[in-house]
Order: sequence, then C-alpha cells, then structure tokens
Amino acid sequence: MMVSRRRWRLVAVMVVAGILPGLAQGAVLTLPKGMGAKEMDAAHGKDSVAIRTAVIDAAKSATVTERDEYAKVVVKEFEPELASKNPDARLNTAILFNDLKTLSSDSALIAMLKNTDPSVRYWGARGLGDIAEKLKAIGPLRAITALRDCAKAEKSGVVAQEIIKALAVFGDLPALLVALESVSVQMKAAIPDSGMLQAAALGLNTIEAGISKADAADKLTAATLAAKLASFAAQQQFNYHLQQTAVASSVPPEYMKAVQDVVDAAVKVMGSAAGKSYAHVSGDAPPEVLLNLNTLVGAPGASGIIQKDMAGVPAMQAVKKPGT
Repeated sequence: MMVSRRRWRLVAVMVVAGILPGLAQGAVLTLPKGMGAKEMDAAHGKDSVAIRTAVIDAAKSATVTERDEYAKVVVKEFEPELASKNPDARLNTAILFNDLKTLSSDSALIAMLKNTDPSVRYWGARGLGDIAEKLKAIGPLRAITALRDCAKAEKSGVVAQEIIKALAVFGDLPALLVALESVSVQMKAAIPDSGMLQAAALGLNTIEAGISKADAADKLTAATLAAKLASFAAQQQFNYHLQQTAVASSVPPEYMKAVQDVVDAAVKVMGSAAGKSYAHVSGDAPPEVLLNLNTLVGAPGASGIIQKDMAGVPAMQAVKKPGT
C-alpha cells in the first residue's frame, strides 16, 4: 500500500514531538567527565566559568529534543549548587540554567526567583524571559505568577528590571501592574538606585502602548501608578539633592536622566489612560522638576490635573525622608 507524502510528513513531525514513543529517539547526552556539581562547588573564578561553558558546549550540536532531555540531567545535577556557600558556584549555576534555554528548565528558573541571592534571582527572571515565547505556547501561568510574586518583595533594581522585562515578553498587563506597584513601594520607602528608576521607566513604557485599549479599571490603576512613580521619583530626587547640597555636591547627571525617564514615561501613560495629551514635564534642577510635576500629578495635600481628569486617581503621598 502506498503511503502519501503528507502522511510521511505527519509521522516525521510526530517523531520530533515525541508523540510516537515507539520510534527511535536521540540518545540522552551526559555531562562532560569531571564537570559536575562536586567540581563546581569547589571551583572559583575562571574555573567555575570553564565548568559552566563545558556543560553548555556539550549540547551544542544536539537536537531540540536531545537538548531538553540533557537539561533535565543538568538541572538534577547542579540544582543543589544554587544553595552553595560558594558564591562563584551559585552564580555560575544560575547562569548555566539560564543558558540552557529549554522548556524543561522552567521549574528550576521559577525556583531561582525565591533564592536569597539577588544574582540567582536575576538569572532566574532573565531565563524565564528568554523562554517566555516557548512557555506562552504551552501555558505561561506558573512563570507569570512566580515573576509577579517575586516582584512584590524585590528590593534590587537590577532584578526588578529583569522581572519587568520578562513580564513584558509574556505580555501580561495585570502582572506588570503588580510589579510596578511593588517598585512604587520601594521608591516611596527610600531613595531608589538608578536600577530601580530604570525598572519603573521600562515598566511604564511597556504598558503605555496598550493602556488606551484597556478597561476602565486598568486605566485607573495605570494612571495612579504612573502618577505615584513619577511623584516618588521626583520627591526622592529632591531628597537626594538636599543630601548632596549638604556636602557641597550635586545629583549626578545620569541619575537626573533616570528620573526624567520615569517622568516622561509616566506622563505618556497618564495621557493614554485619560485620553489626553499632557505637556512634557522637566526642569533644570531637582526642585524645579518636582514643582513642575506637581502641577500634573498633585502634591501631598493638593490635587493636580490628573485628579481632575480622572476622579479616581488619589492625591499623592509624601515619600519617607532619609533618616526617619
């Protein structure tokens, strides 16, 4: 009996997908000799990097299926190193799991988001962002939930950026709004570093494109978050300015730019949410930036334009002053 070309193509696809287990599959790859967890735990510096590189290079010519199976072996072998007392072992294991870029590594990457080491959390978030498109095809909820929960407690601006980048690839607006709310809490509590400001700007720019088509509740949430992030950034920059003035110095230009990026992104989000076109807000010095911004978002005890255009946006709160 003749078998059509179409049927042969279907069989080939099923073999690759592993749907026909009775057919031959690629051999399971093994770790390079002398390149296991024990060696990683004892290694430092370039030796740690060499182990990581050798483990990844062993799967360079592997098929997708073979690489996915190999990743399971790698994760099982090295996962304990994420809790190693050796920081080089923790870091290089975290990068190793990121470099796998397979669906079978998602559980390890999700677990990394709960690690006490921010460098491990960073690579966990980055790794999930790298495989987000693959996860979207089979069910991304676990990863999105983990990233959202990590964002709620994250104090590292660099890690917060990676969380927001990953959520941006997943395209989950509610989770992004939760992440931005967490960033606003951090910014209200203390003068943020440049990384946290960049995370705020990134998140605001990410949601801006779609906020005009969001429902009324999400628009209100987005506008409120945008106003808070801009206000907190400007208030904390003013506090930073006072600190620097006291020691006869000034706020670094790169920091002022990071604050301006937050303000610019926030103005766009508020405009999209309110259906308005708000004027650019800036200033030559931190006090001027804050004063000009207050006209739009309001100040503690005083309403601004956004409160009049969107009645549900609350009055701004004062940030915590350094030393209090």
